[in-house]
Amino acid sequence: DKAGASDIEGGLLPLFWRPVEFYVDWSRDAVLEMKGLASSVFRNPQFYFRQGISFSNTGIYSPTFRLGHGGVFDQTGSNVFCDVLDREVLLGILSSTLLKYFGKSFINHGVHAQLDDLPIVIPSPEEETKIREIVNKIIAEQKKDTTFDYRENLKELDQVIEAMYLITPEESDELNSWYRRHYPRLT
Repeated sequence: DKAGASDIEGGLLPLFWRPVEFYVDWSRDAVLEMKGLASSVFRNPQFYFRQGISFSNTGIYSPTFRLGHGGVFDQTGSNVFCDVLDREVLLGILSSTLLKYFGKSFINHGVHAQLDDLPIVIPSPEEETKIREIVNKIIAEQKKDTTFDYRENLKELDQVIEAMYLITPEESDELNSWYRRHYPRLT
């Protein structure tokens, strides 16, 4: 569940969905062989093969979130699992410009993203439906074309998220100005 390469020059980050580009042999024989290695460590195996949200937490553009494919992960292939919101809804919230702003402006200003303190508002059923529809539309297009330009859909998603967080028009203007200043190649 690694994101693969970004297309910063093209203005796109690996958000929402990416095909699996890396494979590891997880057959019984291969796992037994790995467990026999002195350097082998299996962290959180109870979460292996569960479908969550995969994210990259390192890099100037981090964090970037995608639907996880339900594989194995390690410290640089992190995943989020949630029992309160479904994956598409949480993915939409986490991928919003507002949550990126919170993470980069208030939690960690560097190249590593920490998610423990992100404020997640629980959406109403109507907001959940809107978020899910937008995210599913983006993912459907990305499955047809991995270079799909989702930015217009992200603007639509941002409007729903900002309304959910009661962001004023003035705050929205500042948020968009912050994004353009910090990520000029993505706007």
